[in-house]
Amino acid sequence: MTEEQKNFLKEAGNIHLSYYIEAADKLGIEYQVLVPGLMAEFKVKNKHWYIINTVTPLVPTPSTTICKRKNLTHMILKKYGIPVPKQEILTCEIDAIKFFHNYKNVVFCLELSLFFCRTCANNSTHSVFTQTHIVE
Repeated sequence: MTEEQKNFLKEAGNIHLSYYIEAADKLGIEYQVLVPGLMAEFKVKNKHWYIINTVTPLVPTPSTTICKRKNLTHMILKKYGIPVPKQEILTCEIDAIKFFHNYKNVVFCLELSLFFCRTCANNSTHSVFTQTHIVE
């Protein structure tokens, strides 16, 4: 593996996505890795598309995955200026307590969503707190 390929792999987070960003770089296609090891956005003029791992937009899987995963939906909507509630990934109870203390004056109702994240070593559970109703 060349040094250039190692750099693309480091940026992409997995070998499959690294092939796409390397090709985009060579073809002059603008790209941004949004979630290392998972998803990248590619742009040419006013067109854009997403690749998730090895899945290209030739099938509806990337858009379906973005819609199914609350955190990805939140990220894309926020990126394009659509107002979304504040969201933070919480890995333990202490994070939840800190979130509540930081936003207790504006949060009317908190929604707790669970999602599962496989890691190389083990399976772990993470929580996502979202401000859903804000009192102005």
